[in-house]
Amino acid sequence: MSLAIIGGGLAFGFMSGFVGTFLSERAERIREFKEIERAIGKSLKSSIYGKVTVIVPVYVALMSSIGVIIFPTMLAAMYLLAYYNIISVGMAYTLTNIMSILILLILGAYMAKISGENILKSALRVAALGLGAIIIVTIIKSLTIKILMP
Repeated sequence: MSLAIIGGGLAFGFMSGFVGTFLSERAERIREFKEIERAIGKSLKSSIYGKVTVIVPVYVALMSSIGVIIFPTMLAAMYLLAYYNIISVGMAYTLTNIMSILILLILGAYMAKISGENILKSALRVAALGLGAIIIVTIIKSLTIKILMP
């Protein structure tokens, strides 16, 4: 199961994280670049801005794909440890939930820093959404078990 999660993370990280982000970011940068060229009536292809327009989509796509690959891999690693009896499955579940909330706290703080919002409030908001997702999944799991195994 853990290897499937890691494989899925790699595939999703490449396709959605890199390719999808690259294509949308590139389109956005090109549109913006052409608007600026039209506004000033001059070609900027050989300028630094023209070079940045080519480089930035690659950079943004790499950063996006890294997160989509690394975070699921880190979380799945806990279940690999459980598979090899280094930790219990219950401990893997607990550590995965704790790590997920910590990652969400960090992402929330990072988003607040970028947008100039309150860091603590943003971090807690994003973590609360993650905690809500964990609670919903736990409820669905327990209901599924009760239905399938009365």
